[in-house]
Amino acid sequence: QLLVDQSPPSYLITDRKDAATSAVAEMKLKWIYVRNNIATGIYEYDASETPKLDDKAKPIIGRFAYWSDDESSKINYNLAWKRDAAGATKNTNPLAHPSRVNLMGLTLASGSPLTEPMADAIRNYTTTTPGRYFNSFADGRTVESQTGGAGVSAMLAYNKFELTHFNHDPDTTFFGENRILLTTNGDLVPKIKNADGTDAKNADGTPKYAREFLDIMRDDKPAANLDPGNLDDIAGGQQDWAADVNGGTLVQGGKNKYDPVIRNLIDYISKKDWPLSPGVSFKDKYYPGSADSSARLAQIAVNIIDYVRAKESKIPVIAPTRFALNPNDGKYTLHANWAYGGANSYQGICRAPYITEIGMWMEKDPTTPNPVPSGWPGGATAKLYKCTFKFELYLPPNYGFDANGIDLVSDTAAKPATGSKGWFATWTEVRDTAEASSVYYFISTITGNCTKMRAHATNGQRIMKEDITGGGGPNGTSLLPGKYVTITKVFYRDKDYASRPTLTIRGALYSGVSGADSLVASPLGRWPRVNIATQALSISYKVGDPASTTLAAMPSVEVDDPRCNVHPKDWTYQATNSFGQPSKASTVGKSPTMSPTGKPQQDTDQGGMVSDASLYMPEPKGVGKNGPTGDNGRVTSIGELGFVHTGNEANDGSTPWRTIRLQPNNYPDGNTLPDWAFMDLFAVPSTGSTGPTAIYTPHGTSVAGRINVNSHAAGFDKLVRDRGLVALLTGTKALPTVGAAETVAKNLYDRTLATGTNKGKTYGYPWKPTPAVSDANAFDTPGEICEVKGVADTGEKSEDLIREIASLVTARGGVFNIYTIGQSLKQTPAGKLLVTAEQRQQAVVERYLDTRNTQEKTDDLVRLRTVYFRNLTP
Repeated sequence: QLLVDQSPPSYLITDRKDAATSAVAEMKLKWIYVRNNIATGIYEYDASETPKLDDKAKPIIGRFAYWSDDESSKINYNLAWKRDAAGATKNTNPLAHPSRVNLMGLTLASGSPLTEPMADAIRNYTTTTPGRYFNSFADGRTVESQTGGAGVSAMLAYNKFELTHFNHDPDTTFFGENRILLTTNGDLVPKIKNADGTDAKNADGTPKYAREFLDIMRDDKPAANLDPGNLDDIAGGQQDWAADVNGGTLVQGGKNKYDPVIRNLIDYISKKDWPLSPGVSFKDKYYPGSADSSARLAQIAVNIIDYVRAKESKIPVIAPTRFALNPNDGKYTLHANWAYGGANSYQGICRAPYITEIGMWMEKDPTTPNPVPSGWPGGATAKLYKCTFKFELYLPPNYGFDANGIDLVSDTAAKPATGSKGWFATWTEVRDTAEASSVYYFISTITGNCTKMRAHATNGQRIMKEDITGGGGPNGTSLLPGKYVTITKVFYRDKDYASRPTLTIRGALYSGVSGADSLVASPLGRWPRVNIATQALSISYKVGDPASTTLAAMPSVEVDDPRCNVHPKDWTYQATNSFGQPSKASTVGKSPTMSPTGKPQQDTDQGGMVSDASLYMPEPKGVGKNGPTGDNGRVTSIGELGFVHTGNEANDGSTPWRTIRLQPNNYPDGNTLPDWAFMDLFAVPSTGSTGPTAIYTPHGTSVAGRINVNSHAAGFDKLVRDRGLVALLTGTKALPTVGAAETVAKNLYDRTLATGTNKGKTYGYPWKPTPAVSDANAFDTPGEICEVKGVADTGEKSEDLIREIASLVTARGGVFNIYTIGQSLKQTPAGKLLVTAEQRQQAVVERYLDTRNTQEKTDDLVRLRTVYFRNLTP
């Protein structure tokens, strides 16, 4: 009992009932006896259940017992609140904010759920009035006097086994290293401090960061003026390039911060010391047997970076980053002239429309346009072959654009003003593979002049209203979410294709500013650019025979997954086109064919068919759910990694519809890492926006308020501590009610694994196939909960639950509640023990990493600190 004179009695640990409906009044602990070795004067410990009581040479002089409880398995009621609910105030904090742990998952002594006014009263007390935090569990009783606080004291007393006022976990990987923060913004990263509390600086004046992050932004501009969506703001980007007049090539100037970030990501995802699958890495999973597999992992790395760029950028349409291994210095370098095709070249996936189908048709006989445009080659009577080039643009739904989509023609004037912004189509590298010297011309949509197409890919002809088929919006010029538009452009060439049916096509879509001749005024793709491919596309055509092909029924090539359009192998030839319609090549809803046994799985739905559920990009910073009352331009859940594509590749063709898989692993053997282990390598910036840092992030490598999924209290086999898991799940989209959350929480508590073909593979250090109470049968990483029944085992869409809870979950704790009892004893000659004094204590102790204000990991120290202490009575 906590106090002997309480009526009814209240017990120290809990007043809950066990299965026999009797109060759990005692915890059975094992005494550790202390003996005094008379001969040596040294104290010795005796853990025997039946110690010898007549040993005169080593008499017993005392005994003690203790129990250590992990506070991270409890709900931190300083930070927890609710998810979106029907009350007067809603929780608009991001998914990783600890207030998303839902107090309404608790119950009253009657068994009914906690009321929303109670949750609001607790939250109001800590953040608004009086705006103070609880310094012990008992402090919460003061909320009783607050509006809506009636019954809070009784509720807290009933749930004291499930609640704590302080906890945190080490935000480090399973390997003991810092997780990489998914941000490019150094302002969101903890800094190393000097002795006087100021931020420490490197020799070049840049901050010394206490955490790893995607440190790619320039240092020579204020952070407030930088936007990761602007390629000019990335260090080593195109703003650092200049013409090399001697060699006629492009050379880099300035600081290249991109290379170390890419290499750091590759290093993290190449690790082979995973206890759950020793000796293998993600490199082995995605590129087995590949000599350059480490370099090819750069594609997954850039997809991660570009997703973060999209989340943090205010710019609606963002050009993907393009880079390659510099053949001169071996560094990953942005926007090199050799970064657009070939081995070890990369293009990310960002918030932009996709080119999903292309085609070209040539009239059988050469003609002369009427009227003859100025600059027509060969004189007024010369004839050239008229070619029609078409490409289809697709804007996926849920891709960060509102219902208005993207207006491709902001200026609908017949002759847009020189220097005005617009979208431009380029196909300047269309050429006959057998006749590379053929001459190409187009008629400018602005000047009406005939202009020779140049070899460089920066040429672009402005898209006009009359070029668009299938557009929406007031002017019929908008590309709407979930819709297609077809762009049609005409050009002329001096040779036909009748004897040469194989064509090589390359092109792109730009957004930029036009010059007088309608060309994009950007030397290196600075404006948002949507590319057909990083390499040329070899396409077989039937042209010049009206009997076998017409302009309307021209053949085309199209892609399956819009994100996989970066290699010729990604494109499928179609004898007749499907411009403006869903791709004939699409495999969505069909059986997966590109994830055979032993290969990474494609995204599938609950029925095992290919799924497009992960075709997603966040809205621009400041818009909608990514606005000030939402994520506010931050990655807020490591579960967002599930949107990152792992199949697109410029080197050797892509695997469509394959993203990081946050579902039960389907591999039949234990020699392949499950994708959910990815989540243990990363973290999101702290989203604590209220209260002192000491509450939200007590130390640079710790985060407060998460729920430890290893919540079984070993001292109580019959008493279940599951409300933290219920609070973690209650109110999510998948589990909106307490009852639904309790079902999955029980599966987590009992470690009931998902079932089905090739599912239920056990993991851990080591995992055991049964939910026995054992230290060995524990979750070792947060992502391991993906293996549990009901969490993410119903296809790609079920990953939504992981995205809601992934950054609120931990498998470790850093704060421990230690209960101790010690007695001094006197051993009598008759073999009895007399208790001469007794002391009972409760201490909350935190374990944390002291980096000693340096970036040198080898001098880090693990320290312990008491944060709460009281003597217990009697």
